[in-house]
Amino acid sequence: MRVLVATTDAHDRHQEERRRHPSVARRAIEGELVVTDPAECADAGCTCRSTFCGIASGDPTATAVIVDLPHISRDDLLDAVRDRLVRTGCADLVRDTGGAADDHDDDDIQDALDAIALEQVEIIERACADHEVGTVVVRDGPNLVERGQRSAA
Repeated sequence: MRVLVATTDAHDRHQEERRRHPSVARRAIEGELVVTDPAECADAGCTCRSTFCGIASGDPTATAVIVDLPHISRDDLLDAVRDRLVRTGCADLVRDTGGAADDHDDDDIQDALDAIALEQVEIIERACADHEVGTVVVRDGPNLVERGQRSAA
């Protein structure tokens, strides 16, 4: 399956930001599977709309590369994304969106997490279908574009 993995890029557009803000110095591990963040904040100074998140580390990276990993199936990727959502508190966020914690039962929460995970995998699949293996991509909001290109949106 074609997937996105973190890449260490000497031309990382967030290098200056990391120098100014040491808390941004963490990076996803090179080669780690990455996804986009399912929730983006409205803060114009935040990098959540322009970074990927490492599935294992949870750390950001500005660039990802498309690779073909035949040992990973779509179901494997879905499981990894679901696990990340649970580990990062997304289940609590889903539970709290209805008000009181008992407004949602466990099946509703699982259905919501499954839908979010599926959306994340579909974003990866679209990016990988639009670009060749080895292409370095960056985020431009909801769009994943080849580094050096601007999205049409």
